Amino acid sequence: MRLVNRGWLVLVSWIAMGGVARADYGDPGPESVTVAPNQPTAGGATSVQLAVPAGNGPYPLVVLSHGFSASGDNQIGWGKHFASYGFVAVVPSFPNTFSPNHTTNAAIIQQLVKLYTNPSTASAAKGKIDATRIGPEGH
Repeated sequence: MRLVNRGWLVLVSWIAMGGVARADYGDPGPESVTVAPNQPTAGGATSVQLAVPAGNGPYPLVVLSHGFSASGDNQIGWGKHFASYGFVAVVPSFPNTFSPNHTTNAAIIQQLVKLYTNPSTASAAKGKIDATRIGPEGH
């Protein structure tokens, strides 16, 4: 909630938010997190890391995509942050980072979603993913 000099605005904001204080999402969330390197890959990803909440789930899945001339190592910090708020984060490294192909990367993301939402995939996130709640993040 943003504090302002007008007390009535703070009160209205508080009521609109249901009278419940919201988290400061800049801080780590309440979940303990495990980072698992060397997870199953698909679609041509050169590597995959997972950031997984310690609880039983099921958790939403988010695929974190790195930008030009980078790798999944540049995104794993965000993956840990998302996982601390109850997301399973799939963090791939894409091929051809100096000459990215967005069509190829989109296909890799689709294959990773298919792989990790399959309940039989052996990974650090097995049994923890809600296949109905999936989202992307990236740079």
